[in-house]
Amino acid sequence: MTTPETIDEKIAQDFVNDPDAVDLSGATSITDGAAKILAGYEGSIDLFSLADISEGAAKALAGHKDVEVDSNKVRHLLGQCLECDVRNYKEIIPKVVEDGVERVLRFDEGGDSEYKADFIFDGVTVHISCVENSAGIKTFASVEGEKLESIANIDDEFLRLFAEAAQTALSGGELQDGVSAVIETGYDLGVGLNDEELQCLYQAYPKFYWKHTV
Repeated sequence: MTTPETIDEKIAQDFVNDPDAVDLSGATSITDGAAKILAGYEGSIDLFSLADISEGAAKALAGHKDVEVDSNKVRHLLGQCLECDVRNYKEIIPKVVEDGVERVLRFDEGGDSEYKADFIFDGVTVHISCVENSAGIKTFASVEGEKLESIANIDDEFLRLFAEAAQTALSGGELQDGVSAVIETGYDLGVGLNDEELQCLYQAYPKFYWKHTV
């Protein structure tokens, strides 16, 4: 049985012709051409050891229904799942001391609250800030190095969808600083998302990632 470290076009075609003759599970890299060949294979593809993937290869394999990988980054870029690291989480809630007793300022007293955090996706940092006052909650987002923008003015589909999801988690106290957060229906940053919204977020992520990496 052939056990390649790199899956090129020949290896991919050999696998398609006879899956029992080629073990792809130990391969750590794959060419774009090989990914296109494997994308047309209808059976299960075990790429367990794949450590990284190019934009072209990810796009080719993203539509395949049964690709097994272990690397979280590769799984993210295939649109299979999504998680991120939460950093610098802060709740800024104005308070006042009256007669020795501390209380939270009401909105009509100027007690605007802010919830903010950094979310790191495979090395790409997203800043989210939610400001809550008597008019409701306004959410702002940006990628590191860029200016915060209201989500109403954001064209990037992933950034807008993620900011909307993060708003619920931030203002609802669902997050902890310094942890890895899962974006899945009912968990962490997936609270409030239905399955359709979750899939839209997964599918929008690869384009966002490639846009913000060299």
